[in-house]
Amino acid sequence: MKHQPFRLYRVIGLFLLSLLLMMEQVDATIRRVCNLPIGIAPYSSAQAAVNDAANGDTILIYGTAKEYDAIMIADKRVVLIGPGISPQGSNKLTAKLSSLTIQNSLANGAPDYSEFHGLELTSGFFVMGSVITQHLLFNSCYVKSNCLMNPGTNWTYIGYRFTNNYFSNATISFSSTPANTTSVDSFIFFNNVVRLISGNFFKQFYQGWERIIQHNLFYAPSFQVPIFESGTCRFFMLKDNIFSQNSDFENGDQVTYFNNLTFNCDNNSPWLLTGHVDSGGNLSNISPLLGSQAQVISTLQNPALNFEPQSGSPALGVSSDGKNIGVLFESFPDPNYRRGLNGVLSYIVQTQPLGEANPGGTIPLRIQANHIKR
Repeated sequence: MKHQPFRLYRVIGLFLLSLLLMMEQVDATIRRVCNLPIGIAPYSSAQAAVNDAANGDTILIYGTAKEYDAIMIADKRVVLIGPGISPQGSNKLTAKLSSLTIQNSLANGAPDYSEFHGLELTSGFFVMGSVITQHLLFNSCYVKSNCLMNPGTNWTYIGYRFTNNYFSNATISFSSTPANTTSVDSFIFFNNVVRLISGNFFKQFYQGWERIIQHNLFYAPSFQVPIFESGTCRFFMLKDNIFSQNSDFENGDQVTYFNNLTFNCDNNSPWLLTGHVDSGGNLSNISPLLGSQAQVISTLQNPALNFEPQSGSPALGVSSDGKNIGVLFESFPDPNYRRGLNGVLSYIVQTQPLGEANPGGTIPLRIQANHIKR
């Protein structure tokens, strides 16, 4: 089954909208995991649930005070769902994975089209194997370390999507041996917040097309951390992003800029650099006046900050799609996943499955969602 993401609706203030997905027909098993306390879900080990999963199964991972052991997903397509970046219901705990490895080998089956929602990835993730893995989605995750794709020679990665995530001191890297032999196509990085402390965020994007970086916020200490690794990143389209105190835009090659905003960067007009393209609408060295502007300037690590432009911000209503530059916050009651998974950094307050479901069976599922900045 091709998994369809939950259509979560944001709320205003203290008002909470509950969605009840009544007896949805499913074509795969939904498995529940909780490692503390033991016994409230059929599985206490996420790896055991993955091992038992058939191709296309969904695994719901409860937020607890205990970190889950390492997970290896090998040669099967699964959907992992946690409680979100910053849960605010009766259980405010995230689902922390000590490590996540995705492997594709010559065995039957493949992890292509796997999805990962609402997880805390304390060690990032690692994609490996003797066969290339295509079409992965990471949505509404809290990513605290490096995300590494380890390809073979002359591989072409297609369809990697990152939406609505919060990255802190992490990187996204498509390593290549020998260098410059990997292509990354249809790479979508949409509506994320990236806190940069050291290193480079995008690394080893040598060849490829349709690399769209849109509606994101990148913030760092005073122009000390580059977004691109020098000499390895080219052919990006950057549009509708906010860059706060970033540096070394010249590390990118043949980058197109459209409707971006820079503030206090080492080069506040990177679209004028040699080899880059200015497609218009870019704003140079202007404060975006975010709700948590002072905390963003100080590089505070907190996914629940208010990243929304406030009244008087130059980012309001001037993006290429007629919205705000930077992270999107849709108006109630628009669904977070409308228009291509452009969520609003929502969190899941509570997920309450009311049983198990085998292929062809049904399951009632109650979901409560809220707006991350409230």
